[in-house]
Amino acid sequence: MTEWENKSPLARLKRFVTLLPAIPVLYQVEPDLAELGIDSFEFGGSMVRKILHLSERVGFALPVKGEQLAKFLNFRFNAYCKLSRYDHVERDYFTSETTKGADELKVERDVFHLDEPGIGTAHIAAAE
Repeated sequence: MTEWENKSPLARLKRFVTLLPAIPVLYQVEPDLAELGIDSFEFGGSMVRKILHLSERVGFALPVKGEQLAKFLNFRFNAYCKLSRYDHVERDYFTSETTKGADELKVERDVFHLDEPGIGTAHIAAAE
């Protein structure tokens, strides 16, 4: 991929548009996932965090920085939950981890380079 293909505004927008449909789905499937004991926004925060991490790692630039998008979506998730859940306590959904199982977490450690110090490693150590 050339530098222009990576950094062009149109290419950034195309990448961003592929992520956008996942966000409204989180609101639609919330009751169904709740029946399974899964918080839709924990799942969504974990999923979007991983997508943003991988896109930044491989150089797929988006129109906004991943950190800014995560903050915005986290604000939106908390605002929605504050209105729809009587006992909601504000939280950071992008630090949630919905992957279960030591084997699965080991795979994510390799894929996401989580052996390096920083955010996102606590859940792996706890599972082992």
